[in-house]
Amino acid sequence: MYARNERGSALPLTILLVTIITLMLTSAFVRAQGERRMAESSGSTVAALAIATSGLQRYMGFYDSTQVRPLDGDSLRVNVTGGYADVVARLVRVPVDSFQPHMYVIRSRGRVIEPTRGQEPQATRTVAQFSTWFQGGITPVAAMTSLNRTEYLSQVNTDVVIDGNDGCGMAPATMGFRGAWTSDLPGTPSGTPGWKIQDNWSVVAGEAGIDWNSIENGDVQADYTSIVNGDTTFATYIIDGPTVNLTDITGTGLLIILNKLDTFGARFEWDGVILVGDDIDPNSDTTIVRGLIVTGLDATIGGSTADNEFADIDDNIYLYYSSCNVARALARFRGFDPIRNAWVDNWATY
Repeated sequence: MYARNERGSALPLTILLVTIITLMLTSAFVRAQGERRMAESSGSTVAALAIATSGLQRYMGFYDSTQVRPLDGDSLRVNVTGGYADVVARLVRVPVDSFQPHMYVIRSRGRVIEPTRGQEPQATRTVAQFSTWFQGGITPVAAMTSLNRTEYLSQVNTDVVIDGNDGCGMAPATMGFRGAWTSDLPGTPSGTPGWKIQDNWSVVAGEAGIDWNSIENGDVQADYTSIVNGDTTFATYIIDGPTVNLTDITGTGLLIILNKLDTFGARFEWDGVILVGDDIDPNSDTTIVRGLIVTGLDATIGGSTADNEFADIDDNIYLYYSSCNVARALARFRGFDPIRNAWVDNWATY
């Protein structure tokens, strides 16, 4: 028997109990859904980071394949799987000499695209990299630039041809021969102008603009330290030794001889750039260079240099300027070079 004042109390208690159970279930579902969304958001944030990083790398890789330095504010949209990245490059330091490195900050904002999320906010992530742009160029002063003395003596059955006109027709003509005031005039060079023998070697070195000290200190990485005869990949060679003797060689690329270079045999033929610390003595029956050559660079670091010998009988020498071969030889030195420890995550929007 229920007391008269307890009549009808079971219904409110039942409703209260059902309400409490409903709230508990709802809370559990909401919590589960929140945790699921947190997990999805965490995954999307990681995906956005990957997209932003991919966009940054692809942008820098794109400009590694071109000869044109990007302008301040240059931008590119990079579409990748799962989203896209908007990349913007800003100049932060401009050197006085246009051939010196420019500094950029490159920002990449990655956006995730998940069609199933509907109108829900999509994950974004912004990263940035400070980087320097290297023009990768050697000023094309002449088909042959001689900081040291070049000795020339006309001989029977011997040709010396030095031509500063662009062999691939893509660039204006340069000088045929540029030498310091101590040099002889080798043959009758052609170009615009054909030749100039004037000034101290230091003036000629300034025109060429080659950082020989960095090369000597190992700042340039070589693909090979000895010649791969017949190679056509335009690799980088750095060869050391008191005198480098090359016999019957054909090759391409950037050939850096830290001291002396002598050629022998029937033929020496090179497409690209040759940089010589000391002197060159072309003793091959025929020596052909299509690109450009610079000798006597040891003088820039206080070293002594001997004379280039263009005075032997039956040694035919043909030096032709080619902007295409020069560009291919120096392609690896052009583009963005990321600055170490200068990568930023969650970069503020600008």
